[in-house]
Amino acid sequence: MNMRKMWPILAALVVLTSACRLETNVSIDVNEDGSGTFTAEIGLDQEMRDALEGFGGSDDLLSGLDLGDGTPTETRTEGDMTYISATQSFADPTELKTVVDANQDQASFEEFELDVTEDGARLIARTGPLAGEDGTGADELPIDISALSDDFFSANIFVKLPGTVKKENANEIMADGRLRWAISVTDPIDIEAETSLGSNGIPWLPIGIAAVAILGVGAYAVTRRKDDPAKAALGSTEAPPAPMGFGDAATEAGRATQSELPPELPPQ
Repeated sequence: MNMRKMWPILAALVVLTSACRLETNVSIDVNEDGSGTFTAEIGLDQEMRDALEGFGGSDDLLSGLDLGDGTPTETRTEGDMTYISATQSFADPTELKTVVDANQDQASFEEFELDVTEDGARLIARTGPLAGEDGTGADELPIDISALSDDFFSANIFVKLPGTVKKENANEIMADGRLRWAISVTDPIDIEAETSLGSNGIPWLPIGIAAVAILGVGAYAVTRRKDDPAKAALGSTEAPPAPMGFGDAATEAGRATQSELPPELPPQ
């Protein structure tokens, strides 16, 4: 079953029931060496699964979704949402392009170019609307699915590039550093992001040079002091005690003895 052909129909069910929740996500995680993973998933709440019973049952629909181009799917539950996803690994940007081209049902990229170098990464892409030419067009439906609220329907592309984000036009930067672009049902979306693998802004090189210079001056001063015996002796000799205010000890003792003698008698 072609996923892209089903999107307008699924979105129409959300509008008609006014209680369903539908979500589709494509996640691309890129490592510093250019490798990474590509994940496609669809999430449905219980109301949506019940509404799909009229289309042969939600289990049959989900089992027919070509998520991950035949890659085995995984299921997880978050609250009342059930997500079915598939993940493929890629070794480099060229292989990622092949994976993207093989998963056009999940995100129809009209352009996709990823470059990863030792300086950082750069992504330039353009994704077409969910209601593409190869599926049921939005204008063929009796409702305006472009007016869908994010509370009931959302389609997103998440991208995690290595390094620090320098430039992006994403709708949101997630707490984990991923960039999120909302896919439009009716309009193409341009994607642009650039990251840097350089330093985090701390000038380590100037700091290192200053530290080496300070250590060198200190070592030079210590060496000069050791090479000059006079300065070294002077620096190690203790200062003499301050002179006593009333002479030395011997002088003071003599004065004390004289003061104890009786006065000289006058001549007879």
